[in-house]
Amino acid sequence: MPASTGMTTAQFVAYIIFCLISLPVIWIRPHKLKKFFYASSATIIVFEIVLLIWALATMGPEGFGDTISAKSSTDSSSSWLMAYGIISTIGSISAGILNQNDYARFARRPKDAILGQVFSFPLYGISCSVVGILVTAATQQRFGGAIWNPPDIFSTLIENGGSRERAAGFFAGAALVVSQIGVNVPGNALSGGFDFAATFPKYINIRRGAYLTAALSVACNPWRIVNTATVFISVLGSYSVFLGPMTGMMISSYFVVNKSKINVDHLYIGNRGSIYWYTWGVNWRGIVAVS
Repeated sequence: MPASTGMTTAQFVAYIIFCLISLPVIWIRPHKLKKFFYASSATIIVFEIVLLIWALATMGPEGFGDTISAKSSTDSSSSWLMAYGIISTIGSISAGILNQNDYARFARRPKDAILGQVFSFPLYGISCSVVGILVTAATQQRFGGAIWNPPDIFSTLIENGGSRERAAGFFAGAALVVSQIGVNVPGNALSGGFDFAATFPKYINIRRGAYLTAALSVACNPWRIVNTATVFISVLGSYSVFLGPMTGMMISSYFVVNKSKINVDHLYIGNRGSIYWYTWGVNWRGIVAVS
């Protein structure tokens, strides 16, 4: 494949295989995937801990690279870089914030959805970032540069190692595949299925919508989004430009405008008989607020 595609032939084949592996998981109904999500979460936690221990234990006398100590190569101030980091973080979770109601409705009590996130997200969000920085810094000297993408780390090991490195690469790849299926299926395929089913309930159910989302996902060339760390961070920052204001508008609408009260029956009326019909089905105040 030409270099302009942003991936090699082997990487494209791996992408196709990953999509095929994900298709049977999409078939399972959302409320029956809980055990798989537990297994997926546990797998990536163990993977990150093992990766951190390995990186720190084998970094040698050279120690950490300048990933931690080096100053920024840009002219931006520290305060702006911190703001950019916050925006990128919001971009990475904004899609999940907008789609979480699809799964929060399965909770036994309303507070269960809150308690399940108020502790877990700060803990795992911070720890994953710290692990990523430490692993990159600990491997920077031996690899001759900072590598932020975990698959690239193991690809480099395999190229420069032997049977032990190939075995490590296999198990690491398996852990990442399980983790990514646990993220991709609920966060992308099923969330799209919920939206399609809500928009066209007469023709599309959740399962059909999920498979339709999976088919359409190829059109956005996802391999280019994760081609480099710089591009990936830029994409996350771009997400937050649109999804961040949408999330803020939804929160303000629910708590401030509607006083935490929703007329559920009127949500399913598709004409001016609904109090949420506004002007030809469009709330121009929301458009002005986002703008």
